Amino acid sequence: MQSVVPRQARNSALKRLTFNYFMTPSPLEQPAAAAAASVEELRRALAYYEQRVDELGGANVQADSVISSVKSDLRVKNDGFDLLAGLQESIDAQMPVEEVIERTLEAINLRLRMDRSVFLARTGTGAGTGFVPRFGLGFDALTLSRFPTLAFDFGAALPGKDSYLLVNKDTAPTPLIEELRERLGVPFFIALPVVIGREMAGVLLAGRHKEIKPFAPPVSQSGVNIMRAIAGFVSVSWANANQFAILERMVQERTAELQAEKQRVERANVDLESERHKSEILLLNILPEETASELKETGAATPRFYEEVSVLFTDFKGFTQIAAAMSAEQVIGELGQCFNAFDEVVERYGLEKIKTIGDSYMCAGGVPVPTAHHAAYAVAAALQMLAVMRTWQDGKQAAGQPYWAVRIGLHTGPLVAGVIGTKKFAYDIWGDTVNTASRMESSSEAGRVNISAATHARVAPYFECEYRGWVPAKGKGEVEMYFVARLRPEYAADAAGLVANEAFLQAARLGRGRVTG
Repeated sequence: MQSVVPRQARNSALKRLTFNYFMTPSPLEQPAAAAAASVEELRRALAYYEQRVDELGGANVQADSVISSVKSDLRVKNDGFDLLAGLQESIDAQMPVEEVIERTLEAINLRLRMDRSVFLARTGTGAGTGFVPRFGLGFDALTLSRFPTLAFDFGAALPGKDSYLLVNKDTAPTPLIEELRERLGVPFFIALPVVIGREMAGVLLAGRHKEIKPFAPPVSQSGVNIMRAIAGFVSVSWANANQFAILERMVQERTAELQAEKQRVERANVDLESERHKSEILLLNILPEETASELKETGAATPRFYEEVSVLFTDFKGFTQIAAAMSAEQVIGELGQCFNAFDEVVERYGLEKIKTIGDSYMCAGGVPVPTAHHAAYAVAAALQMLAVMRTWQDGKQAAGQPYWAVRIGLHTGPLVAGVIGTKKFAYDIWGDTVNTASRMESSSEAGRVNISAATHARVAPYFECEYRGWVPAKGKGEVEMYFVARLRPEYAADAAGLVANEAFLQAARLGRGRVTG
């Protein structure tokens, strides 16, 4: 390239040429030969200076072009530095990757004078790898709507981290270039890889509708370097976002696992609570509540002595003969009806069912929680059991089926109650009071309630009784006994006097009219 002639030197040469021309004597004043020589010399000088002027003008134009190019390069660098500084601030501010990339595309279009820019993210692996537009700026709504359906293969076009694809009017078309031009509507563009580690994670592409600088070849190296730097910033932001997404996904997966585990534990707790409730109900069906609580808390239930308890026994007369003519299922079914009805009666009067032995039913009042009204409630329960059996018998008679009659006996006195053993727990009572109550039952009659004098002394104010005198009892000699006929009218809920009313329950509980003996 020729050296640049300063404008001042060029002007000085022109002045000298003009001065010499006008200060030289006229050819008319010289001899002809000398005039001809002067004219020729003047022509040569004029040709020389014209050539010099042309040379100086060409150098000036070239200098202006260089200056313009330098200025353009400086502007690109300036804009690039501003752009990169803005990206650095966005990353330092920990903006979401979407916002960082959107700002990047805005800056590219504004600072580098692009018409359209787009970030394409990698999708798939291996042979199925493609790059799908994720963020775009400068595109019409129709093209943006098609982004999710587009996928481009940049594998061969961008083989390495430092590679780039520059497309201008002199670029030989390829299937990829033609596809990008058609689908993205960008005839002239530059595309660079966004690399994370050793893997191309995306592509940054920016372009124009018209081929002007920096796309007029050769492309400015400063522009390429700035685009590379931008791609580097995007790769950092994208890597951070991917790492955050991985961590977020891990947190979500772990949270989901913990939530599932929590739900599993909650279901297990519900199931456990349900089973515990069932176990408690089952335990309470076997043991009194107080004894069950003691057993759960301490692992044992210490038998206790009670000064006064009323024990009730029932037995069915004619059971053996009738049961012999029935199947086992029928026997269990009939007994079940009777004993289930007895259970309801026992519950109403707050008695404690002890056990059943064959066709015998045993319960007691005053255990495990001592009460003052146990004897009156136990006798009232015995009468209501008679009422239940009469109803059952009426049904059997109406159906022409055999039936048995109940015989009931009660005695009141001291005993020991509790649980013995470590397996198959069962609440039981022991003592002479139990044996005497059994003798009251065996000394009774079908359809009657037989009580001892000890029990009678505690219930006389509430019941009408028949004195039986001293009656022989097996293993006991003669024992003073009473038949309970019915509840006194003021305490009866029915005409037969077999079901107690609320007045009785309150009077017996409060001990009004209670007789001791």
